[in-house]
Amino acid sequence: MRKLFLVTLVLFVAAGMVAAQDSLTVSGGVQQAWGFGDGVYENFDADGPEIDLEFTFEVDGVNTAFIKFENEAATAGSGNEDIPEIDEGYFETDLAAAFGLDGVILETRIGYWETDRFNSAIVTGLEFEDVDSAFGVQESAIQLEAGLTDVVTARFVLIPGQGPAMDGLVAVEAVVGPATVEVFFSDQDGFKTDELQLGVAAAFSQEIVPGLVDLSVGAEFVNDLFIEESAWGAGVSAGFLDGLSTLGISFEGGTINDAVDALGVDLNVEPAEFVGFDAALVLGISDIYSESLQYSEFSVYLLAGEATFRVGYAFYDGPKVVDGSGDALVYSDYNAGGFISTAESGFAFFNTSIDF
Repeated sequence: MRKLFLVTLVLFVAAGMVAAQDSLTVSGGVQQAWGFGDGVYENFDADGPEIDLEFTFEVDGVNTAFIKFENEAATAGSGNEDIPEIDEGYFETDLAAAFGLDGVILETRIGYWETDRFNSAIVTGLEFEDVDSAFGVQESAIQLEAGLTDVVTARFVLIPGQGPAMDGLVAVEAVVGPATVEVFFSDQDGFKTDELQLGVAAAFSQEIVPGLVDLSVGAEFVNDLFIEESAWGAGVSAGFLDGLSTLGISFEGGTINDAVDALGVDLNVEPAEFVGFDAALVLGISDIYSESLQYSEFSVYLLAGEATFRVGYAFYDGPKVVDGSGDALVYSDYNAGGFISTAESGFAFFNTSIDF
């Protein structure tokens, strides 16, 4: 299976390069990771790296086709066994360019991809401020974007094929100076009352002291219509000394559990262009978590051109899934490489990656 895939992929790339050298763009990334700890190394069964390979083909001045191949390193017994597959495939049509409309956005996207809204509130590394999980997964869909360039954009997503009903998403984002506001509505089950969500997200970014301090604030509120449940999140990110250090603090809450469910802190320090340090700490505040310290991770990395070499240690306390008794894990795996799914407690990790 893998040999057939590789032969097909090589022929695809070769044919594309010969047919349209100026129209085909190839990008992607390669990552290889190892974990060392109880329940990690012996259960990790990947015999190859994680690969993302993306092909963008400009058909003409109006249409663009996109294909993404991906394989993910698998743990033992997962069934994936490192088999590459098509992760996304779609084409976009710029209707504004086709009709000669200047200063407006009018684009369609049709195919299979990770449908999502604009996610305007995200400002931190842990992203607890992003509490909406209605979309963000691959779907066969139809999308239309319309708006005024750099001011207001509306996105309409329709997902056919859900039995007699169709899932959908409507999101409108407005950008005014340093502020961004997004309003969205999502339907995941054909207008059944327990699957309708209405939300608002906002972010503000500003350089407070030129060259010394910049600040970003993001917040989001999502309400499940008709069933009186809501969730919210907020985050603050501060950058110091023109990127030398960045500190993020984010938290989430809702009406299902306590007012504040979880708190996250992420820190990046990059004293030079080629070396840096990352840390993440997650605390479970709600009583649904058996332990307050849910996850912590520390790593150092070396940058060599577009390649990254990272070594670190991660630790979590508590079960990895909700087990029916009220225990849950709020967050895992910041930069570690995916080993939390088999780890029994703490583990060391080493991973390398390159983007192109």
